[in-house]
Amino acid sequence: MRDYIRIVKESKPQIFVFENVPGLASVDHGKVLSEILAAFSGIGYSTNKKILNAANYGVPQTRKRLFILGSIDGFALDFPRGDYSEDGVSAKKWRTVRETMRMMKEEGWDIKRRDNMGFRHSEEMVKKMAMIKPGQNFWSLPLNLRPPCWRSGKHLGKDTFGRMELGKPAPTIRTCAYNPTKGKYIHPTENRGLNTLEMAALQTFPKNYHFDGGLIDVGRQIGDAVPPLLASRIAHQVKKQIAQGPSQQVLVGY
Repeated sequence: MRDYIRIVKESKPQIFVFENVPGLASVDHGKVLSEILAAFSGIGYSTNKKILNAANYGVPQTRKRLFILGSIDGFALDFPRGDYSEDGVSAKKWRTVRETMRMMKEEGWDIKRRDNMGFRHSEEMVKKMAMIKPGQNFWSLPLNLRPPCWRSGKHLGKDTFGRMELGKPAPTIRTCAYNPTKGKYIHPTENRGLNTLEMAALQTFPKNYHFDGGLIDVGRQIGDAVPPLLASRIAHQVKKQIAQGPSQQVLVGY
């Protein structure tokens, strides 16, 4: 974060967009966030901060991230309004895993492409996944089939080794979403983790976007990214607000 602030200070963009985990806005990390905002203010930027849920912007996952918009003009930029909601009453209903899987099939996403990879599961792991129903997690396994860290109760992850639900958005697609032991990443209908193509689709990467590297590298490129659809919504909102001013440089980072 210090490097990001340094780059903003040295390059002096008219607008910047900063993204990080929502925990920065928690009580425990409130001092850190205050220091970040003070640092931006100290180099001449007005800021506006907000935690955005990607599901409210058409991304089929309940990914929450803290965003900071900064402007050197002395006015606070507004965030785009979400046009999706969980209940589907006040706005369009959240997009789901089912819709994403259907879209991949209808658009003919090539599952044989080189950058589509998946985690290799042992026979024992596959048998365990078969016991998990949609919405369930490792707590549904018999005690004798849980590893010690799950059996003792010290592991408190609610999504660990969970199966996705077709009728809901995915959880946050993290860098290792191909590994079911890292979250709610068991495929909704098959006994396997997500493959990287499914991860990319749930992150709203376009069909023709390709990734370089092995499974871990590709997982990082997908999971660390701001969902392109959400990034686009923010960019258009910023563009709209500066449309009447002179053409300026915009710095985006996280």
